[in-house]
Amino acid sequence: MEGVLDTIGRRINPFGITEPVIQLMGSNRILVQLPGIRNVEEVKRLIGQTARLEFKERTCLATGPTLLPNGEIGDLCDLPENHEDRETGLTGEDLVRAYPGTHPQKNTPIVNVQFNSRGTQIFAEMSTRLYNTPNRFAVFLDENEIVAPVFKQPILGGSAFIEGGDFTPDRVRTIAIQLESGRLPIPIEVVQESSVDATLGAESLRKSLIAG
Repeated sequence: MEGVLDTIGRRINPFGITEPVIQLMGSNRILVQLPGIRNVEEVKRLIGQTARLEFKERTCLATGPTLLPNGEIGDLCDLPENHEDRETGLTGEDLVRAYPGTHPQKNTPIVNVQFNSRGTQIFAEMSTRLYNTPNRFAVFLDENEIVAPVFKQPILGGSAFIEGGDFTPDRVRTIAIQLESGRLPIPIEVVQESSVDATLGAESLRKSLIAG
């Protein structure tokens, strides 16, 4: 359900809604309040889509330190014009589990991932081909990039972990939730829907102020 909350939040962010409310109600319901939204049907369609997890092979066309648009120091390969992504055949159905953890030697936050037999075979072939190169393993949820690590060694057993210099316990927990939300095909359906127009809202506010 935390994964569903995260997915809904990312889907409505592009609409530029001011102060949306997205919160869990009970164990299997989510309340979504969107002030000022006009195209209600489009938002409902986006919210109801099952999250789509994709794993792509990224070929770096240029590498080296650079200043990213967000002001952080990164690699030239992080910029869209300096890499090419291609499909690997690996999907969310091949991911068995994703969960946060701690590096056994460095004691730093990591994200553990585990693939099924089909995913293990694809992952092993790709990691063997890409390790010790600048090319990457890019992970997308609903076409938004989550993380794009490099391979430091071939991974043949189907279990791996992702680490990063900027990883914090909260960051790895978020990544794990995002991976899980794309792995589990959770359907979302509208149980109850209501709209409050501006006139009714203003009158309700006026009465609330008087009552106060």
